[in-house]
Amino acid sequence: MLFYLLRHGESVTNVTHTFASRKLDLPLTETGFEQARQIAGPMKTLGFTKIYSSPLIRAQQTADIIGDVCKLNPIITEELREVDVGILDGKCIEEYDRQKIYDEVIGKWNIGQYKICFQNGENLIDVKNRIDKILNIIDNTDQKVLVVGHGLLFMAFIWLFCDNHGSKYNNGRINRCHYSIIENCNGRFQILEHDIAPENSEKGKY
Repeated sequence: MLFYLLRHGESVTNVTHTFASRKLDLPLTETGFEQARQIAGPMKTLGFTKIYSSPLIRAQQTADIIGDVCKLNPIITEELREVDVGILDGKCIEEYDRQKIYDEVIGKWNIGQYKICFQNGENLIDVKNRIDKILNIIDNTDQKVLVVGHGLLFMAFIWLFCDNHGSKYNNGRINRCHYSIIENCNGRFQILEHDIAPENSEKGKY
């Protein structure tokens, strides 16, 4: 079984450099819509059986554009919300060393310190519990599914579940409207490709 983990296109909060996990739910920019349209055509050829989407509007809008092309209705899945960054949520990334605080937390997650949390937010154990629920929701009889969501949530998936998540993935990033391909073989997960850009999506044909 293959999971294609697609981060949403550029959103308003990306442009304003604002953390947005719970307090803000703003749409894609025109650039974000164009990114989704650009990747939708190649996605059609991949033969997805289902599309799952975060309930946040930036993810739903991305999923809807791809769903229209693939003739699939996205399944909205509450557990696919972005990681709760607690007191950082709704705040400008560049003020008061907030980027440093964020980077310190995800840096510790990447080396296995799962109990470290964003103040008033989630730790990696909380996120794991959510991802476990996602894996139970996804129909494991499907051979290939698209999951549309958020960069930090998907990096958490890689850190928590993928056997081959070495230093190549230390920066904790999936770019906007890029995707990673994860293989599930009898409950063991491997990254096949990571952070594929829309213009390079032909490389993602497994």
